[in-house]
Amino acid sequence: MISSCQDEVPFVSVIIPAFNRFLYLEELINSIHQHADFPFELIVHDDNSTKEGTKEAIATLSNKLSATIFSHGFNLGLAESINRAVRLASSNYIIMLNADMQIEKPFFKDTYQTLQNIYVGYLTFMSVYKDIPLGINQDGTSFMFTRGLGSGCAIAFRKDTWDQVNGWNNKTVATGNADVSFMIRIVKQGFFPAALIHSTLDPIVRNISNEKANNIDSTIGRQPWDCSLPRLFNYSNYMKESLKRYGAAADAMQISYKEEAGETNLDYFHKFLNRLIKENYTIDWEEAAHFGHNRWEGMIHLEPPKPIAEPQPTEREFLNIVTPETTRNLVRKIFLQVYTTQNADELIWVMEKIKLLNPTAILEIGVDSGGSLKAWEQTLKQNKDSILIGIDENPNVEWNYLESNVSVHIIQGNSHDPKVLQEVERILKDRKLDFIFIDAQHTPAAARQDTETYQPLLKPCGLIGYHDIGDIHAYLDTLNPSRLEKYYMNPPYSNFGLQATIGIAIYYMS
Repeated sequence: MISSCQDEVPFVSVIIPAFNRFLYLEELINSIHQHADFPFELIVHDDNSTKEGTKEAIATLSNKLSATIFSHGFNLGLAESINRAVRLASSNYIIMLNADMQIEKPFFKDTYQTLQNIYVGYLTFMSVYKDIPLGINQDGTSFMFTRGLGSGCAIAFRKDTWDQVNGWNNKTVATGNADVSFMIRIVKQGFFPAALIHSTLDPIVRNISNEKANNIDSTIGRQPWDCSLPRLFNYSNYMKESLKRYGAAADAMQISYKEEAGETNLDYFHKFLNRLIKENYTIDWEEAAHFGHNRWEGMIHLEPPKPIAEPQPTEREFLNIVTPETTRNLVRKIFLQVYTTQNADELIWVMEKIKLLNPTAILEIGVDSGGSLKAWEQTLKQNKDSILIGIDENPNVEWNYLESNVSVHIIQGNSHDPKVLQEVERILKDRKLDFIFIDAQHTPAAARQDTETYQPLLKPCGLIGYHDIGDIHAYLDTLNPSRLEKYYMNPPYSNFGLQATIGIAIYYMS
């Protein structure tokens, strides 16, 4: 689990959604280290790359990465790849780069300073070849409001803004509008789109696959899938005919969103932004009332930009993610403190999966003495306001959960009782679960009922865990095998701990 370093030293979280095409990714990572002018952590999400050897190749870069997330068994799609990386990020200041980009100029420090202005919803990057237009400056940083949405293949935003608009929307990926939808929803929340500007003939961020493919823009999927187009929603035929995707995108803009200010109505929003930001890059405050941009009127002061000195990169290491103790050592301690029927190696395997979610809400059905519940509590405790819920007809939790800094709730009752479901919903309120662990009545029918009852409370692409899977294999066999991972120790005993291995599984929801 990543611990927040934000209070110790300011830094940015750089995230990269990747799919195949390892050499582009390697070039990007090297360029980040070459041009970084500010502390950073670097997170790569590999979206189930299909090219043989890609995962192993990414592992060779581990000394240059803070964390790597692998999607196992199926492709999540660009939007959810980004969302998973943002959830794991420790900083509130996110720089998202498509894997086929390459950094040419230092810009991390300017990005961090610009995003301090809370009226800036997101930031794109541009070069100007002559005088810079009227700008907004902070600490010598030049940026300007934009009269268009900008490009989402290299974009910076705050994590709290991402949270306000519910992240990136996977349903818009197949039409190429995931970035458009994200940016428009930010504008509709009353934030301004902005661009970081450098007076230079060279780009700040270069699209290397675009250049190598003679201006075919691979960052939105027209080349072989460096952008992780999803195999969700049965779009296999659509992907085979990807060159037709612009027509499909245009249709989606006109048909899927009928209202004038629809989520991907590019025509409307370009016209709106051209009215909102006038030709001299000042703000039309009457137009600003349309989506609530006028709330910032007293905060924003336009002035001519200050001269820009080319920033020089400094020798900086990436921000290391240091886990206080390994998952294995943590589980050892839990086994010494709390009696549990879990197998240690199985528990370690599941905890490593959950940690990648950076979870804030977990439900366990069948807590018994609370051994695995303690493991989830340890996984949650580094996130503020985390919720842990346990259900058992006869709970006998052997550790003092009332002293935890996680909000722990033990519900006595049968998970199939509607009143128990209502109590879980009351505790969660409008929150959603990251992980559900089912370890109660070990029958196929009970596992199915628990899954169907509590799955609606799970986040998209959350996880469901099952224990004693040998007893419920008849139910597990009905699930999509490409989304199901099983784990057994062989021989069937843990290398530490006393419990026999009886099997555990993880199911990845869509």
